[in-house]
Amino acid sequence: MASTVAMAACERKLQVPVSPTGQSLTVNGERVGGIYKDLLDAISSKSKCTFVFSPVPRARQERLFEVGQADVMLAATRSPERDASGIFIPMVRNRAAIISFGSAERKAFTNSPELLKQSNVKLGAVGGFNVGPHYLGL
Repeated sequence: MASTVAMAACERKLQVPVSPTGQSLTVNGERVGGIYKDLLDAISSKSKCTFVFSPVPRARQERLFEVGQADVMLAATRSPERDASGIFIPMVRNRAAIISFGSAERKAFTNSPELLKQSNVKLGAVGGFNVGPHYLGL
């Protein structure tokens, strides 16, 4: 029954704006490739679903999803904001990581409160990516 309902939703072309994220999604001009594209192409070949890929900057990809102009947002992490716009389906498991450079004299940290206590540490974070409430809070 669920697959019948899902197939009914595929009677129109599904909009999939994408931005490059490494091997999972690649963009070369207007040409989209990568693991996620291959996966959706395989789904398309076995169903009525047609996916229309359009290269866009990451922030626009997120906005299009929020306002309902994108049917699928690939390579995303679950967040309360995204949950308000759609249904999250985990495809891979990943997590943010911290890479530390510097002296061996600096105390190691294992959690964010320990990191924030260290006044001699500079922290740089990648902007424009929402990898969940904890990361945004930090």
